[in-house]
Amino acid sequence: MCAALLCVYLMLHILYFPCSFFYFIFLFCYYKSVVAYAIALASNGQWEGNMVGFLYTKNILKLNLETYQVN
Repeated sequence: MCAALLCVYLMLHILYFPCSFFYFIFLFCYYKSVVAYAIALASNGQWEGNMVGFLYTKNILKLNLETYQVN
């Protein structure tokens, strides 16, 4: 049910607000990378593990910014 509503919402978004749809994708990827960073922080208390999580998050964000730039 929830997945069907999300699909309808996304289709309407693409039809009426294409620019904000890409912004939505960017936000989704951004929060997914923040969650990955939080998991890296929680699962490994060592400084090296946290730095790997931080660098991973930073690279994902940079990739998203380059991919979903809207002119």
